Amino acid sequence: MNQCIQEAVDLLETLKEEDNISKKFKDKTDLIISTLTSKQELSLEKAIFLLEELNSNELNSFYRAQLWSILSTLESVHKQN
Repeated sequence: MNQCIQEAVDLLETLKEEDNISKKFKDKTDLIISTLTSKQELSLEKAIFLLEELNSNELNSFYRAQLWSILSTLESVHKQN
């Protein structure tokens, strides 16, 4: 697995462990992590799409900034491929 993708997975794992995150966020994060770690075709594109859906106004600014950072990392990996 690409190092940047692994870093994104690690950050998502850390975020989903936060106490004040909704179950919906945690479930979607699990789906994104499993998508990123799968060997499926277009898994990176699917994960980016799911992250964009997850990034909502329901999250406080700290979590939104974290998601933007992860999304930016994944998009840069996608452009390299």
